[in-house]
Amino acid sequence: MSSSPELEVLNLVDMPTVVAVDLNEDYQGDVAAVLQKDRYTYGWIDEDNKFAFVVIGYGSCSGCDAWQSMYDDPKAKLEHCLGVLESARWFDNLAELQAWVASDDTTLQWYGHEDRWKLFQDKVAELKHGGDLPGWID
Repeated sequence: MSSSPELEVLNLVDMPTVVAVDLNEDYQGDVAAVLQKDRYTYGWIDEDNKFAFVVIGYGSCSGCDAWQSMYDDPKAKLEHCLGVLESARWFDNLAELQAWVASDDTTLQWYGHEDRWKLFQDKVAELKHGGDLPGWID
């Protein structure tokens, strides 16, 4: 997966992607991502902003991919993106986010057993105040 349409929409409404990793690199799976609640940061990481952790599933067809199943319904797509934000785990600052991602709490979750969870943990640990918002999906 090279992109997540949900993240692209959220980026357009001032929820920039800080880091995102495709946990499976397959025709279906999940993307783990961190979003920053933008406070006019102009493209850099602000350690004092709120951060959201989300996991977004994807599939290869409209039967197993929520986004693809809404191909002709813009309102449903926006509601779906709102649902992604409502299901997010929020953190008050960068240090709090980094501590949680590195904790045993995440390794006990289903996504903590995915092939590339360690890569996600490493990328979150590397984030620093003032760093550029990479906005990539690995």
